[in-house]
Amino acid sequence: MKHEIPQTEIEPEDLRKIQLKSLELLLYFKQICDKNGLLFYFCGGCCIGALRNQGFIPWDDDIDLIMPREDYEKLLAIWNEAAPKGYILQNTRTDPDFTQNFTKIRKDHTTFLQDEAERTKHYHKGIFVDIFPGDRVPSGKIGRKI
Repeated sequence: MKHEIPQTEIEPEDLRKIQLKSLELLLYFKQICDKNGLLFYFCGGCCIGALRNQGFIPWDDDIDLIMPREDYEKLLAIWNEAAPKGYILQNTRTDPDFTQNFTKIRKDHTTFLQDEAERTKHYHKGIFVDIFPGDRVPSGKIGRKI
């Protein structure tokens, strides 16, 4: 079976700008997690890019993170006090029109529309980092590594 590299409609220079803004977002997010003792891991294409490319997969336009459920819920509880200005936490609890079952941290004063359907939604559409709650994650080091 032949595997094709996904192609994007985003111009390479625009994709790089998105990646760099996403990285900035990730670094702020990491500061909040470090300060509050919250654990997170790269997942999806972000994890592959970090391991294989020492950065982003060339066509990847976002950062995917996973947090143990307990830390995920703590993040949601402390966000308003912990977050630097200009960053928005978004999920179905904060935006009733939001349709995804995880959280996004968005950079204010940016826009990134992923698909045509998103244009009709009434919520912030800035550059983002996806944060997934990790349920049923093994508690031991070896189990988490596997």
